[in-house]
Amino acid sequence: MKIFESSNIIVIVYPPGGYGHFINYIVNHFFNETIKIEETPELFDTTGTAHRQKRYADFIHPAIFDDYEINISVPYKDTEKIVLLYDSTVRNENNVNFNVHKQINEKFPNAITIKNVVDLDFNPIIHYTSLLKTGYEYDHTKSQNMWESPDEDYSIREHWTLWYHSNPYQFSPCLDSNVINIQLSKLATNPVKTIIELAEKLNLTITDHLKLKSFCRNWLRVQMPYFKLLSAQRRIIRCINNDIDLDISNITSLHDQGYINYCIERDFNVIIPVYDYKDWFKSTIEISKMIKCLK
Repeated sequence: MKIFESSNIIVIVYPPGGYGHFINYIVNHFFNETIKIEETPELFDTTGTAHRQKRYADFIHPAIFDDYEINISVPYKDTEKIVLLYDSTVRNENNVNFNVHKQINEKFPNAITIKNVVDLDFNPIIHYTSLLKTGYEYDHTKSQNMWESPDEDYSIREHWTLWYHSNPYQFSPCLDSNVINIQLSKLATNPVKTIIELAEKLNLTITDHLKLKSFCRNWLRVQMPYFKLLSAQRRIIRCINNDIDLDISNITSLHDQGYINYCIERDFNVIIPVYDYKDWFKSTIEISKMIKCLK
């Protein structure tokens, strides 16, 4: 059997931000049945990525996909799982010409695919991590800042609100039987549980649960600057729905404020009048009152 036709291949498909490399490290180092390679000391760099980890096979890039060859640099048994990274680059699945699953099924017909899924709540995290880690901004529509004072806080905040309305990054679940979907918002919320569920779906065993928990805690620590917006947004929406007065004056990032305004408009079907609300809200009760006035 050709190696491309092996049922022992696992392909991790991921968007930018470091999530695919994190999962790759876990599957290779914490799952018993995979090919083993030397651990990487000081794994995470200053941006929280694990890109400099040691690998036994080159990652797959769409531009070289047709010519890709599997060259494994370490000895391995025929029964061991081969883990490959598929870098989807900055492509958005809204692009109809992008069909990674068709590519993988044709190249690796018997492989299992682990797909990183981006839901709406994780969209800003993908954007923010990509911007800081790769320098790329998912700006497909080039929404213009047309307000009276484009350099003032309210104008920059509204730019981000419109940006998220116009740029929904899509990396959706795949329902193929040979695809295992990992929802990145769940990975960021509870990585250990998510990894345990992944191992069960792959029918693989975790070698050291305590070490895995420690590793995931360290990962969450270095990712916290990116993930804090996810928990803040969920807490704010929950407080609005339950008429809880939460102080949100500590949210000072205009990007974060703009994204939260987008979530308010999306979830409550309102449009926040820009000039009436030039100042950022002090509490969720202010937002609740505004929504009732706009209904």
